[in-house]
Amino acid sequence: KNDQLVVFIGIVLGMNLIMQISGSMAIYYFTYVVGKESLFSVYQAFAGIAEISGLVLLPILTKKIGREDVFKFGSILPIAGFLLLFVAGIVAPQNALFIGMAGAILKLGSGFLLGSTTIMLADVVDYGEFKLGTRNESIVFSVQTLLVKGASAVAGWLVGVGLSLVGYVAGEVQSSTTILGMRVIMIWIPIACAVVMYAIYKSKYKINGKFHDEMLVELEKRKKVNDAI
Repeated sequence: KNDQLVVFIGIVLGMNLIMQISGSMAIYYFTYVVGKESLFSVYQAFAGIAEISGLVLLPILTKKIGREDVFKFGSILPIAGFLLLFVAGIVAPQNALFIGMAGAILKLGSGFLLGSTTIMLADVVDYGEFKLGTRNESIVFSVQTLLVKGASAVAGWLVGVGLSLVGYVAGEVQSSTTILGMRVIMIWIPIACAVVMYAIYKSKYKINGKFHDEMLVELEKRKKVNDAI
């Protein structure tokens, strides 16, 4: 009955599919599409630092521009990172600077999204109490763990099936069709997930701004009444 929990599930599932699919596919991408496996370490190093930076910057940016804009940037940055990875793969596939920049931009957005969805999780609990009169922290918080594991399983399956469908053969030089298919799995499917995720957030998630403030005020009033009783 908590409609915002359903929306949250869609958002977090999309977010995890973006990261899990690209994460599972990255080693294949750099080995066979880029042709230089060592660049995977460059990509991961820049990505890791950027993701931590995103989490650190989140509270500062939230205060300055608001949670909705932070989530918007968190959705746009991975798309920009994937597009840079795509362009670099055509123009300068083994350029470590481009690879590092792509990983950093992508995972900076990931850091914003991780932090934002954690805040949203608490808001969904408050919304449940506001709408239904009961707090269901254990159920709501367990959903995130379930989604992470579920997305990991789905991503692993998609990558495995995808590689099979595009004709991937381990340890061999891949055909142009296979390389194109690997680019689609690594770049274009996560971009599609990011677009869908943000569309769900923009159109369905409502625990922001004035409504969020009014909800917290109402919950505080109810708490005072209960304490008085």
